[in-house]
Amino acid sequence: MKREDETFQLDRDVVKKARRSSYRKMIGMSAIVLFVGGLAALVLLGAWNSWSLHRTLVEEELRASVYGANRHVGTFDESVGPVTARAETVVYSLVRGRPVDHERWTTDASHRTLLHDGETGGRFSQQSGRKVKQLYVPGVTYEVMEDDQPKLERMPRTTVAEVAVSFTKEEPVESWLRRVPDSVTPLWVWFGSQGANEEDEPVTDEWALGMSLVDDAGVPYDDPVATWIEDATRYVDATDDAFVREQLERVTKGNIAVTGAVVTGRPNVLATWNDPSIRTMSIGAVIDDYEEETT
Repeated sequence: MKREDETFQLDRDVVKKARRSSYRKMIGMSAIVLFVGGLAALVLLGAWNSWSLHRTLVEEELRASVYGANRHVGTFDESVGPVTARAETVVYSLVRGRPVDHERWTTDASHRTLLHDGETGGRFSQQSGRKVKQLYVPGVTYEVMEDDQPKLERMPRTTVAEVAVSFTKEEPVESWLRRVPDSVTPLWVWFGSQGANEEDEPVTDEWALGMSLVDDAGVPYDDPVATWIEDATRYVDATDDAFVREQLERVTKGNIAVTGAVVTGRPNVLATWNDPSIRTMSIGAVIDDYEEETT
């Protein structure tokens, strides 16, 4: 009987040891599963953030190709992690092929909007202090309408000025470009005023809808219309922007009428530019330039 009791006790001890070993293995396996699952979740979150950020950046780059009067977006510096995804870039204007009036923009994958300088403080950006170009819709009466053309007469002739020109009426882009003086360089044309908010406020350069005539390096496009149609089509497909869709339909049909433009030139040339279609001039960036002999 005693031998049977000892045998029974031995069996119980063996079972207990087996159970403890089994528990330890289960806990170890659970820990491994949790660890691997956590890593997988972090990888998936990082991949999701990367995809969301990439989609946002594509939309913002396309937006910059249809909105913004001579405002160009540089290369985005991306930082992607499992928790956040963020990108920064520089937005600039072009004068004689030089990037000027820099502003730093940041965006993340969740907001899908550029968190830059917010509202502008009148004629000047609150973030960078740059002078904001303004455009006036033809046929709209404004309580105050600033015209910087007289100021150009007092500027040094060794400078080059960027100027946003508002027209008195809409006209075909070809006829207007033919009247631009040889010493004035057109960079961008405005044909989005038809849907502009006709309040007593001008349209600022960031929100003006138009077509760039040069790429981000300042090189003229071989076919700016085809380039704009391609970018605008992709932007509308991504955002369903009704205003851009309306303008896209017009341009695709060959109805390219403009109501303003951004040009660069010597101040003395711009100051004496007497074209009856010009309603106002709004000075933007100004650079020193001694490369050409002035008259």
